Amino acid sequence: APGATSVLWTGGIDNDWFKPGNWGGCAIPSCGTDAIIVPASANQPVINAVGAAVKSLTISGGATLSINAGFSLQVCQDLTNSGTLTASPTSTVLFNNAAVNQNITGNFIGVNKFGNLTITKTGGTVSLNNDADIGGTFTISNATSALNANGRYQKVAGNFTNYGTYTPGTGGTLEMNGTAAQTYYNAGTINNLTMQHSGTGVTLATNCTLANTGILSLNAGKIITTPSFEVAVTNRNVASLPSGNATSFVQ
Repeated sequence: APGATSVLWTGGIDNDWFKPGNWGGCAIPSCGTDAIIVPASANQPVINAVGAAVKSLTISGGATLSINAGFSLQVCQDLTNSGTLTASPTSTVLFNNAAVNQNITGNFIGVNKFGNLTITKTGGTVSLNNDADIGGTFTISNATSALNANGRYQKVAGNFTNYGTYTPGTGGTLEMNGTAAQTYYNAGTINNLTMQHSGTGVTLATNCTLANTGILSLNAGKIITTPSFEVAVTNRNVASLPSGNATSFVQ
């Protein structure tokens, strides 16, 4: 009903996220409305226009959400995926709700990977509670935004840009695995950095400083330094820098 605080996907008309009839005749989700996607209908939601927003979104087991190329989903509280997220590499999931704490929970690896993931907040922290793959860019866009990776493993195929606070957590690993050129900009430090890059290289736009327990793994692809920016491995243990190879090194 209009004014509902939570809506349930029924797919009663087609797969259009923006039709109230697909949400049981209620209003479509908004920043003030939670949404649950269930697999009850063969019509599963597709975001194929601008303006999609939701408070907390739950994708239930067996259900699917698709975000088409160039479009975005604004998440104002939490995102939980127990089903399938089919996100174009040029789509974006945006966490930008003021000063509240937000959570990313569930399966976001492999076919369930994000396209672009962007955090733009005035306070609060986004917590990553499971490993996550990002097929496009990973951006923490301002000084008042924060992500706590909680020791999880993140793969990024596009640019990594952090203007705020990125907390890897104990054992947390950032893997750069793009097939095209990537850029690394980080206002802070990271823990483990793994190179699995198959393009022309990852260019530093800031210093790349690993924490004193961090490990730099050069598996594939080169890190390109500049006269201004370098890689700093502060872990004194010899295991902190496994050998690179002919295709993976710091240039």
